[in-house]
Amino acid sequence: MTSENTTGSEVATRATTALAIPSEVIERFPALDPEGFEELQELLAENFDDDEAMSVKNLTMVKIPSGNSAAVFGWTDNGEDASAKELTGIVCAWQNRRNYWESDEVTGERPDCTSRDGKIGEGLFGVNSPDNPTGACETCPMGQWSDVNGKRVPPPCKPQQALLFLVPGETFPWYIQVPRTSMSNFKRYRADLLKARKGVAQVETKLTLTKIVGKDKGVPDYYEIKFTRGEDLGRDAKKAALAVGEAMLPILNQAPPVTSPADTDNVVPGEGGVSIGDAPVADYSQEGAPA
Repeated sequence: MTSENTTGSEVATRATTALAIPSEVIERFPALDPEGFEELQELLAENFDDDEAMSVKNLTMVKIPSGNSAAVFGWTDNGEDASAKELTGIVCAWQNRRNYWESDEVTGERPDCTSRDGKIGEGLFGVNSPDNPTGACETCPMGQWSDVNGKRVPPPCKPQQALLFLVPGETFPWYIQVPRTSMSNFKRYRADLLKARKGVAQVETKLTLTKIVGKDKGVPDYYEIKFTRGEDLGRDAKKAALAVGEAMLPILNQAPPVTSPADTDNVVPGEGGVSIGDAPVADYSQEGAPA
């Protein structure tokens, strides 16, 4: 799914035909109401003028706990901390990203190289760079697995996935950064939906946390996100959810890279390198695990 970037209070628009979405679905997810697109634009125009843009930091941003914390998702609601053991909603958009720091120290600096689409880098190993002239992440030396003491080690360039997750009762989707340790779970979930001939935006998705105990010395415990399929909302609801995601993609595209080299697993983007959890250094036994 692609969309041109916008500025100010603009969002991407998409022509829609009459959609037959069950009233009970609209009641739970008012953002899927076709009339909600007009409301979305009106709210953006009312709250953000042409000289400023709504950013991903203005969305509700979900945090993943560290391995020594309680198994709950965290976020801020009207200035107050909130949490829940599980989240249910609709994945209306998602995007791959990558970040690379030369230093392992947490300095709060932005990455030396970053990719907003997980394909082309910007920075030290970006387009026209000496060591990676094409800027392609696939062939970048910092994106390759290596062998250290007989073990396969993930690339220094750290991948992440950003989800726009529409929860019941909300006008705007929430932002969830999927840890690299959970990326294979999300991929498997999408593959299972494909086998069932369903799109990821067609069903409710339940998110829960599973604690993984570090297998090797020095590798801390951590949490993986588990994706579980819920109710089928219908193809028209899927079209409406994808339209919401497409409308919000410009905001996701403009999101700044995270600012902590501690690992991108449990870091909220744009918060000055504040890590909210410890992530495994290298807990993968096969190259097929998320890079």
